[in-house]
Amino acid sequence: MAQSGDSIVLVLIIFFILFLIARKWVSFRFAKDIIMNKSKKEPKVIKGEVPDLLREFGYDPIEGKKKIPISIELDSEAYQSRMYVDYLAMKEGLLYVVLVAKERKPMRRTGAAIRDLLFPFFLLYRPAGVVYVDKTKNKVSLIHFSHPPLYEAERKFPLGYVITFIIGMIFMWILIK
Repeated sequence: MAQSGDSIVLVLIIFFILFLIARKWVSFRFAKDIIMNKSKKEPKVIKGEVPDLLREFGYDPIEGKKKIPISIELDSEAYQSRMYVDYLAMKEGLLYVVLVAKERKPMRRTGAAIRDLLFPFFLLYRPAGVVYVDKTKNKVSLIHFSHPPLYEAERKFPLGYVITFIIGMIFMWILIK
């Protein structure tokens, strides 16, 4: 025999299960932002020769001198490494990784040399591009990477599970009444 609150509990359980199913395909980041009440912080002004040069070319430096620790495991043995990014910059709402040319190790202008030097940073951040700054020549170069689409596994919506779930819920609802 059904009691007065059974229908409400059943509906709440249905919504909860549908939420668990939908969260694989729908981003709920906006809800997390609302709950956490993220307030925008005042951006700090980065000073120096390179940030000033970036501003001349329309980039807005947002972060400087970043060290990224990397953990590597090879044959069950752990290794530690790091990558260094000189600056992160924004331009027209897009993120750019900024690397400053080193006098002792200039970048050769060949496809393989550019790939070996800059592509890891592209893979790390997935920016709109990589900005290469040569302070001695007051030159800022923008590098874009592109590649053909690679294999992607299909993510099919589990429609069969949802239909079976709904039929089961309807059946249970009929039995309860």
